[in-house]
Amino acid sequence: MPVGKSKKATRSVTLTGKATAILERRRLTSTVPWIFPNEKETGPAINTTIDHQHARVRDALHLSEEFVLHSLRHTMLTRLAKATKGNKFLLKQVAGHASVTTLERYIHPDDAEMDEGIKRMERAHHVAASGHRVGTRRKPVKAKSLQTAVIKQAGA
Repeated sequence: MPVGKSKKATRSVTLTGKATAILERRRLTSTVPWIFPNEKETGPAINTTIDHQHARVRDALHLSEEFVLHSLRHTMLTRLAKATKGNKFLLKQVAGHASVTTLERYIHPDDAEMDEGIKRMERAHHVAASGHRVGTRRKPVKAKSLQTAVIKQAGA
């Protein structure tokens, strides 16, 4: 990315093999010098042109209007987070974000991933049934208070 909204946005981006193959096919079959030309093929496509094309396809397929191109960025970063076991520094670099805080808005773990994360933590740290590491002197959290907190959060 030679230009971006910030200094961090200027970066190299590694593409998947599939994405590389698609772009290479477009390059080889293009009659103009741009992989994504504008509609008159007189220059490169601009963001609004791509957004309009996406909207036409989305509407033709009767997809939700909530499905915008930016959704794909969230999907990619969520999948990359899972594949890299949440390596936030790598994810921050790929996304071109200056801070991890901004990155956190893009990653959406599902319930199964959260459950698996807790299980991995338990195995890695030998957590006792009380919820604390074996050998710690902390008083265990009462199950009733934890359940109450979860119920209050769910009802809020």
